[in-house]
Amino acid sequence: MKQAKFIFLLRLLFLVLWCAGVWGFLAWAGTFPSGSRSTAKAGGPRHLDWNVFFTRNLLHALPIANRFDYPLRPPDGAGAAIGKTFGPAAGNHAGEDWNTAAGDGDLGEPVYSPADGWVSLALDFQSAWGKVVLIDYRLSPGLQPAAVEMMFAHLQRIDVKPQTFVKRGEQIGTVGNADGVYQAHLHWEVRNRLGLGLGGAYSDDLAPWFAPSDFVAAHRGDNRTGAAAATKARRLPPAQWEQWGGD
Repeated sequence: MKQAKFIFLLRLLFLVLWCAGVWGFLAWAGTFPSGSRSTAKAGGPRHLDWNVFFTRNLLHALPIANRFDYPLRPPDGAGAAIGKTFGPAAGNHAGEDWNTAAGDGDLGEPVYSPADGWVSLALDFQSAWGKVVLIDYRLSPGLQPAAVEMMFAHLQRIDVKPQTFVKRGEQIGTVGNADGVYQAHLHWEVRNRLGLGLGGAYSDDLAPWFAPSDFVAAHRGDNRTGAAAATKARRLPPAQWEQWGGD
């Protein structure tokens, strides 16, 4: 047990030092991560494709997330409700809006990490996004993509720190309303590319995103038991989305 803990702490230290060194170099070179690679003018710096860099250099240090649960009322979301859904039916919404009560009735509801992962961002943007947590998850070898990034937004409180590991079922924050911008709900996204940044919650091109509930249903791991793999959260009709809260 002591040896396993020592190895875990050593991996964590390596990851933190590596990230600090990379970001220090990028700051010195005047080059920062962006969502895509661009060719610089002769003699100028190149923009880093963070998704490629992370996959090649940092992904191996993350634990393998071989089982995913739902972020509200885990493991199967029983008692939760999905308001605004993912995709064209909701105006090209890039995520799902989750609730456990109408209006602000679920303000402060615990939000949990669906799997073992690494917190890449935990910050209060003091805007329509409010408090946001981004967590990167390494998928089982052979799966594509090799990793996904999940966004948990509009939080009332953040309970994790950036550049730290989290376990499946660990509380990462609580449901919020972006300081009163919306009625309380969890905006939840699953990205198949890392480094997309905040985004705008909607996109004409949804290729970099997965439907959150469908993704988790397909990656329940050792918790898969036929129909039980799907969420037990009920899906609200569009007429109730505004009443329950959403963006």
